[in-house]
Amino acid sequence: MERMTGLIALDIDGTITIESRTIPDEVVRYLALLQAEGWVIALVTGRTFNQCEKLVSCLPFSYFLAVQNGAILLSMPERRVISRHYLDKETLQTMSKISMDHFHDVVVYSGYEHGDRCFYRPHAFCEELLAYTARRCEEYGELWEPLDSFERLPLETFASTKSFGAYEPLEPLSVLFKDRLKLHAPINRDPFEVGYFVMQTTHPLVNKGQAVRDVKVYSGSSGLTIAAGDDCNDIELLSAADIAIAMGDSPVALHKYATIIAPPASELGIIQGLNQAIKEKEKP
Repeated sequence: MERMTGLIALDIDGTITIESRTIPDEVVRYLALLQAEGWVIALVTGRTFNQCEKLVSCLPFSYFLAVQNGAILLSMPERRVISRHYLDKETLQTMSKISMDHFHDVVVYSGYEHGDRCFYRPHAFCEELLAYTARRCEEYGELWEPLDSFERLPLETFASTKSFGAYEPLEPLSVLFKDRLKLHAPINRDPFEVGYFVMQTTHPLVNKGQAVRDVKVYSGSSGLTIAAGDDCNDIELLSAADIAIAMGDSPVALHKYATIIAPPASELGIIQGLNQAIKEKEKP
């Protein structure tokens, strides 16, 4: 039986990546070494599976991948779906109404089994935001399909929605989604462009901390849990760990949940942070 040391759960963007397309070779080799030593490795991200696929193809070991903040959990590299928690069309209609009353509309992200197609209503966006999302779609290779009404959505359930824009109008919308609909709706910096933010809304049972707990149950890991992240949707991720690592350039609000503050990803800080966490584990 494979020796199990514990669980290491890592955010992707800004935690193990310097930029959006590759994981540095040094980080890949380090994670492979930890996995060989018996650590269960889990990547827990707000990305869709399609956005992760090329990025994680360099990992030469078995691991878990929780995408869209944990809406879908897969065993990799075989891509076997372990769990999913989706929203439904009835909830979408309420979300869209609340959003349009206070902001622009939401974008529906279908999920892994639907090819991560996205659905939106172009008439419900301003020209500036349409131009921004068009640039973003091209960069990330997302397939957006226009609808005149969400009643025409060809899905009964879906993984998440996203809202894009400045932080100030997104914050009250996040509060409304949480308070009225009990949904999970964290706001993150959009790594695509400075000044823009993304609010990803998911089922009430979906957050990065729950993904960690699901991995622990499925893998049978009963040892130490170490987690690392760099933004506000990582609060639950860090809270689910015994030792929590926040990257040095993360929002100050995240630091209070951290045991360790590591150098930023641009300095390969995740290696130093994990080394320090493992040393903490080895202390008598």
